[in-house]
Amino acid sequence: MRLIITLSLATLSATTLPAQDTTNRPVADSASASIVAPYRDPHRARMLGVIIPGAGQFYAGEYFKGYMTFVATGSSLAMGPLIFSMDGCTLAFLTECNPNPKWSYKAVGAFLVGAGLWKWFSTARDAPHAAERANARHRAEAATFAPLIEPSSTVPGQWNTGITVRW
Repeated sequence: MRLIITLSLATLSATTLPAQDTTNRPVADSASASIVAPYRDPHRARMLGVIIPGAGQFYAGEYFKGYMTFVATGSSLAMGPLIFSMDGCTLAFLTECNPNPKWSYKAVGAFLVGAGLWKWFSTARDAPHAAERANARHRAEAATFAPLIEPSSTVPGQWNTGITVRW
């Protein structure tokens, strides 16, 4: 066992880790523009929306839409199979059983399950757009104004003045 641990430590110390390898990465200077990570990741919003109905909208900040999607999808997926399995005698505990045709219950139950699945898939498709809307709102709220005073690049000895608006 000691031999295996010693060999693995020796192998690890002899090889370079990917975090230490700087040959393939471009070196960014201070004048280059940095890439800003999005406020809400559209891919993460889609994955959350696929796993739980309405979670992508909730992640993006559209709380009411996410909650209503979760309630509508959950209730239709829960009630659909129950109604599908009903017949005319299911709720007849105080009156006589009157067996009605089952096709109407089956049609309503299948429709509810289909509507629930459609709502789930359509909101999972909308979740990345909700994240992009959240990013746009965040950029609009984060707009900053700063004074601009810099030497002129065209006329020597003069200065450019004004206001810089960062979006």
